[in-house]
Amino acid sequence: MVAEFEDPSEFALTRPRVFIIARDQAHRRNLKALLTGHFEIKAFDDTHRAGEAIAEN
Repeated sequence: MVAEFEDPSEFALTRPRVFIIARDQAHRRNLKALLTGHFEIKAFDDTHRAGEAIAEN
């Protein structure tokens, strides 16, 4: 998703949600560090739990 905002405060209102599925904790941690502040982060270590969380949202 790409978006442009005139006012930076608008970004906080439209912050997209990202679901991370990574093979181990180090990868989850690295991805979360890169994306924090730009996205609402949900990190999982398997597709089953991620699928359940995505279905709930």
